[in-house]
Amino acid sequence: MNSVLAFFQMHPAFTVACYWVVAAVCSSLRAPTAQSGQAYVTLFAVANLVGANIGRILPPRVEDSPNFQAALQKAIADSKNVPKLS
Repeated sequence: MNSVLAFFQMHPAFTVACYWVVAAVCSSLRAPTAQSGQAYVTLFAVANLVGANIGRILPPRVEDSPNFQAALQKAIADSKNVPKLS
């Protein structure tokens, strides 16, 4: 293990390149949906924490949610069925 650490200390450009690859792989993970299992949600959070993508771990804005379009269409349909006050 010490030899691996020594290698990374001797080659900082290689270390940065490896970290960039890890961050890119973490960024390519799809955001969990409402149907995602807890294991994937946890994997997504841990991987993005390691990849320094803190913004992807925090609760997303509603517009960025993968379920936003379906929820918007449902809200529009429900609003058409509401009786109007006179």
